Amino acid sequence: MSCRAGIAAGVIGVVGLLTSCSSESVIESPSQPSVDVPSTYVSYESPVLTSDQTTSTEASSTEASTTTVTSVAVGETHDAVFLFDNDDDFVGWNVVNDTVMGGVSSGELTWVDDAMVFTGELSLDNNGGFASVRSPLVDSSVAARWAERSGLVIEARGDGRSWAVEVRTGSASGGWIATVTPPVDVFASIEVPWRDFTPVTRFLDPRPTDEPLDPSRITLIALYLVDGIEGSFSLEVKSLS
Repeated sequence: MSCRAGIAAGVIGVVGLLTSCSSESVIESPSQPSVDVPSTYVSYESPVLTSDQTTSTEASSTEASTTTVTSVAVGETHDAVFLFDNDDDFVGWNVVNDTVMGGVSSGELTWVDDAMVFTGELSLDNNGGFASVRSPLVDSSVAARWAERSGLVIEARGDGRSWAVEVRTGSASGGWIATVTPPVDVFASIEVPWRDFTPVTRFLDPRPTDEPLDPSRITLIALYLVDGIEGSFSLEVKSLS
């Protein structure tokens, strides 16, 4: 399979994952918090797909799970591995779009009010359909902090679109992904348990394996928009913990 065909097939696969997840449940952000707290706080639940995959040809199951979105004050860091509180903190992050395979999607990174902001236009032209931003390499001593935690925490807000969060461990076989849907207008701390990350190839196709995700071996984090919806997008990230 060529790189172009492989990535295109992977995009279709992840689009199906995100679409099937969002079609089961439509999450609306409440017009106001259910408890008497400042408006910079939010608490709700967002769907994420969990797939229990095995190398056996006789067994494979997929079931729905949910991330946990907890109340968080804007600016709370949660001992962040990546914290974007100044415009130097996203140095080393880079944009990789479908232009690498002939697509025409666009995207750029800026820093606004203590957040890394990823904006652009998603296009399906020329067999395209993805936009992504990727972290610099994570030092092993830093990644070891994740091994003591139950999952990844992302402090973000978006525009209502779902994102695929990929973590890589340096394996040539691929990485692991989970999906998140940051709230609109307000920042929230979204906790994604490690058990909700499912293995994928480097083209984002499902990867049958019994290898567990070892958070201490994480070398890179990528955020993909692959929902198959053309148009502008915006994602603001304050921290990843």
